[in-house]
Amino acid sequence: MRYINYNDKHPRFKQLCESCAEYGISKTKTQTLNEGENNLTIIAEDSYGNIIEKNISLFIDSKQPKVIQTLPKKNSITNGSEFFIKYTEDNLQSIILYLSPNDNITFQNCPSGKNVNCSQTVDLVKFDSKIIDFYFELSDSINFVKSKLTKISVDTTPPVITVNSPISTDYGKTRIIFNITITEPVKLEYEDLSDSNPKFKKLCVKCTDYGNSRQKIINFKQGRHDILITAVDSAGNADSKEIILDIK
Repeated sequence: MRYINYNDKHPRFKQLCESCAEYGISKTKTQTLNEGENNLTIIAEDSYGNIIEKNISLFIDSKQPKVIQTLPKKNSITNGSEFFIKYTEDNLQSIILYLSPNDNITFQNCPSGKNVNCSQTVDLVKFDSKIIDFYFELSDSINFVKSKLTKISVDTTPPVITVNSPISTDYGKTRIIFNITITEPVKLEYEDLSDSNPKFKKLCVKCTDYGNSRQKIINFKQGRHDILITAVDSAGNADSKEIILDIK
C-alpha cells in the first residue's frame, strides 16, 4: 500500500505498508501532510498485480487565528467610530464583535493574511453614557480565538457650540473679540478657509468656553475671512460653526 500527495513540492509515492490487509486500523498511524490543500491518491496492489486506488482531497488548517491588537483601548471613551482589529489568519472565515449586553456585529470585508488591519464604525447610540465590555471572535473553517475582554465608556452625544462673538458681519477693526461656550469639555480650534493654505489653529483644550470667563482677542488681516470653529470631545463627537468676517 502506498500514497502520493500531488500538493507536495516534489510529489512521489511513499510506501505505507507491505503484505498488509489494513493500515491504521489495529494501531493508529499518522502521516505529515501540507498546511492547506492536499490531493492524495492511495493505491493498494496485491501480489498478482491487481490494483485499486482511491482519491482524497482534504484541507488542513492547524494554525489558530492570532489577534495582535484591538481598539478602542481599555477604559477609553468612544462614540463607535474606532473599532479596529489587527490579526494574522491565512484562511479567515469571519470576525464578530461582541458587545455586552447581548449584542454582536459581523465585520465586513476583512481579508485573510499576515498583520492585517480591519476596522468598522459601530452604532452605539443605544449604549450612550454607559460602560460596556467588548471582544472580537475570529474564526477560520476549523479554529476560533477570542480577543481580551475590554471595558469602555460610550459617548455618542456631540458637544454644542454657542458663538456669542464674532458674528457674521462687517468689522472696522482687525482685533476681533472671541466669545464661545460649549456644552462639555472639548478641544476647540478654528480654521480660516479663506487662507491660501488653511490650517486649524488651537484655541483651547478640555475647555467649556473661550473668551467667556476671560476676554480673548484674535488679530485678522483686512479682507474677507470664512472662519470655521470646531469643537471635538474626548470620544470624537464634534460640532462646528461657520462665521464670515468682512474686515474693512
